[in-house]
Amino acid sequence: MATTGVLVDSSVLRRVVRLRSLIAGPLAINKAMKHDPVMVNEILEVLDLKPGSVVVDGTLGLGGHSEAFLGKVSTGGTVLGTDWDETMLASARERLNPIAASLGANLLLKHADFRTISSLLQNLSIKADGCLLDLGLNSAQVDNPERGMSFRDGGPLDMRMDRTQGETAAAMLN
Repeated sequence: MATTGVLVDSSVLRRVVRLRSLIAGPLAINKAMKHDPVMVNEILEVLDLKPGSVVVDGTLGLGGHSEAFLGKVSTGGTVLGTDWDETMLASARERLNPIAASLGANLLLKHADFRTISSLLQNLSIKADGCLLDLGLNSAQVDNPERGMSFRDGGPLDMRMDRTQGETAAAMLN
């Protein structure tokens, strides 16, 4: 990507972040990251998952939908979750592994963009009975000042969903 030659003085960035913090107020971060999906019952009704089903959660996030999916597919079923944010993926793995083990369900979590679902399924030699893409923004990412997306608190100007790839917003600006 070509740069425009714009240089941003770090003192200016600090003032912008401080002003943003004063406008938005103090940040309340939920240390125990958890996602309670809003329309989970409606989604379960539409997907109509049965024990043994294979379902894909293409935007895993913290695993709120996948937790519900595990309860439906139970023994012999499979939940394939993808997310391009390793932090969210690690939190979901910690949350969902015990649930999957207790239900006898297969849980496959991959650091991947949902656009690769088709090739993932092909490589795993499985066919999905249902798929969900929850395309909203995860508030846990916005609430974490280290992600550089917060409107309430200062942090590095990163703003990448997958922090293992691409340039930070600060690098682009500079």
